[in-house]
Amino acid sequence: VNKKGEINIKVLKEKLTKNIALVSMIHANNETGGIQDIQKIADLCAQKNIPFHTDAVQSYKKIPLDLEKMKCTALSISAHKIHGPKAIAALYLREGTKIKALFYGGKQEQALRPGTENIPYILAFAAAAQLPYPSKQIKHKKEYLLKRIQEIPDIKVNTPQKSIPSILNVSIRGIDAEILVKHLSHKGICISTGSACTSGAIEASHVLKAMQLSEEEARASIRISLSKYTTKKEIDETIKHLKSIAHIIRKL
Repeated sequence: VNKKGEINIKVLKEKLTKNIALVSMIHANNETGGIQDIQKIADLCAQKNIPFHTDAVQSYKKIPLDLEKMKCTALSISAHKIHGPKAIAALYLREGTKIKALFYGGKQEQALRPGTENIPYILAFAAAAQLPYPSKQIKHKKEYLLKRIQEIPDIKVNTPQKSIPSILNVSIRGIDAEILVKHLSHKGICISTGSACTSGAIEASHVLKAMQLSEEEARASIRISLSKYTTKKEIDETIKHLKSIAHIIRKL
């Protein structure tokens, strides 16, 4: 990927040999919010007769999804990212696409997933899907957050311009993001780091390192998520505590 986290189409084309059975790619990155050009990737896979799946969990309803233009073989979405319940998702399959069941037993869900369907969750997902998603409002909140957060010295914005409206990822140089997140949680502010926990050891985000961030910058990264419920007052409160805690940590 390049510094924006975008897939290098030329490199991908070279990787698509006859031995490739499936290409699966995230549409909007869950750490940075960066958006991939799914249409180009899907077209490339179609030329090679390779099935293409995209994880659209983060992008669903936040940006337009035109399934005819995208030409995906399969696309997955989840309810919890649109204010629906957790543990319920959906898989779109292009007409004529055949897949094999991973579990066997009952004939529910076209014999692809056995077990009694969770009707309350399914209906809740459907209800959430019908609600309008205020992308423009959330985008304005993100722009305000971006403006305010750059008041903090030595900030590096990791989220590319082409991104979904609900995620902002930044690195605060000279700060251990894990310590920052823990201090903020005591203030009732919930954000996350750009790190992943592997076998009990905290490692710098492979996504950010692939975007050519240094180890230190990747470890200093935080992700702030916004929703229709986020208020300007909450953003101001977050910035106030970010400034204060970052200043204290830097003095240690």
